[in-house]
Amino acid sequence: MARPIICSSMAEAVADIPDGVQVLVPGFGPGTPHNLLTALFEQGARDLHFVLNSVALPAANYDGRKTANDFIVARRLRKVTAAFTAPRHPSDVSPD
Repeated sequence: MARPIICSSMAEAVADIPDGVQVLVPGFGPGTPHNLLTALFEQGARDLHFVLNSVALPAANYDGRKTANDFIVARRLRKVTAAFTAPRHPSDVSPD
């Protein structure tokens, strides 16, 4: 069995991810790997297919870290497969 690769940074962990791949994003809300998503966003990969539990809305509690919604707004996703696409509470969405 191959030895696991240990990366020294988030940027190194996502450096080889090419455009057009399917990315499985684990977690739910705070369990989502926001630091890896931020590194992938900064890396610049495009035309991605995200498979994830939910598409988080931008929120102040993420401290500038990226969510799947940031990839959607930046038009960097080709496809999204999500179990939950609506907010937990209708009042979480602004009327704009």
